[in-house]
Amino acid sequence: MDDILPEAGPIIDCDDIPADRMELRQVAGISAGGCMELRPGSYDFGPVQQGPGRLDDGDPDSVGFTLSLNGNLTATIGPGENPVKVDNQPVVEPTTLGGRVINAGSARFVVARPRPPQRRGGPIREIRLDAVDPWVWQPIPEPGGLGTESYPLIHQRRRFHYSPDEVCHRIGGGRDMVWDRDQSHPLFGTAVVGMADIPLRGVGVEIAAPVPVSIDLFTSPTMMVGQRDLQLAVARHILLSLAASSHPDDLQIALLSDRPDLEFVTELPHANGVGASSGDSGHGRRLFILDRSEGLEKWPLNGLADERSSVLALTSDDDVLSPAANILTVMNESSISVLGGGGQSAIDSATPVGFAAPMALALAKKLSEVHRSARATT
Repeated sequence: MDDILPEAGPIIDCDDIPADRMELRQVAGISAGGCMELRPGSYDFGPVQQGPGRLDDGDPDSVGFTLSLNGNLTATIGPGENPVKVDNQPVVEPTTLGGRVINAGSARFVVARPRPPQRRGGPIREIRLDAVDPWVWQPIPEPGGLGTESYPLIHQRRRFHYSPDEVCHRIGGGRDMVWDRDQSHPLFGTAVVGMADIPLRGVGVEIAAPVPVSIDLFTSPTMMVGQRDLQLAVARHILLSLAASSHPDDLQIALLSDRPDLEFVTELPHANGVGASSGDSGHGRRLFILDRSEGLEKWPLNGLADERSSVLALTSDDDVLSPAANILTVMNESSISVLGGGGQSAIDSATPVGFAAPMALALAKKLSEVHRSARATT
């Protein structure tokens, strides 16, 4: 197999990483992407925020737990007034967190070392796809769980499939941190839509590993079902994730809607006009954002997808869903179901990954600034 997958971006300058603190990052939830600095001490989280900082544009969703960070930067989590789990196991007593994922109902968090503010140039290490279990780069995990040697695969999937906080970090880092996936990249056109607990096989006890669930927007059209504000949150993350990973020369986004709640799309440097005939996609791939809530007859799903174009459609609950499409059903703030194109693979319930509207708009504007700056220097 000739395909290659980058193992890492440009070399990290470790001198830029603070050594006296950690970060609490929200990696799933409708308003994900926030990052809060942690220094040694104790932090309480609950329905009314009690900590010294903010995650995203508001309080952590449905959380109830206490985080303690000692002088060695070891994080311990204790139970709070709301149910909370670590790697899908209930927290009933203080538990060392390590790199495990906090499941707080409608939101998920990790504690990790801060990332560097920027990266310096250097070679990109690559690994061949035939040296990696296909589960790492397939958009949706195969049904039936994972084997006992899965932990390296889980870590690889978390690294290769961008979490919302990683999308924010890359866009904030500027030109050297974005647009690392051209059309030849194995993960071009993929985006995280949720985080699911995938069971591990053959370990003797019931253990589930939380992993990001991604879809490929260009293998199949994608249709979204559910309450509109929840659809929009997930769609915002999908589009910002794609825009952060692929250059406007490789990806154009055409918005087929005049509704103001989708207006942030026009701020992206990838925006390619309103209407199916606007502009010239050149050699890039084009993603149509189709708002079928405006009328099913106006924009037919099958009339837009071809070998270089695909569709992300926001639909009504009574829409006729295409069996060949990815189907994302956002059931509530805590649950999204994912059905792969053709019905070949599915996740029954995952924690949705989405962006709040203010964050999406700010990220889109920042990405446009990065694009203008890059063009001015070439």
